[in-house]
Amino acid sequence: AERERWLVSMDGSPARTSEGGRLGAATVIVQDVTVRPSAFGDRSGNNTPFTETVGSGTAHVLRDGKAYEARWARLSADADTAFTTPDG
Repeated sequence: AERERWLVSMDGSPARTSEGGRLGAATVIVQDVTVRPSAFGDRSGNNTPFTETVGSGTAHVLRDGKAYEARWARLSADADTAFTTPDG
């Protein structure tokens, strides 16, 4: 039976496993963060962006066909990120 999950697409095309099945997840977290240019680049000279994941902000947790508002917090680069909903 097909599992209930969020299916992944990349550049408008379904993402697939090496066996050809659809790639998906039961829970997806969309974490709102600041992305800024970094001092690094790739071989083609394009800037490699830096994603700021230390601090706090808003997020959405996608689960069971619904989107839940949440907050995220991470005290340092060595710390785990904690996600909380308004209900706690």
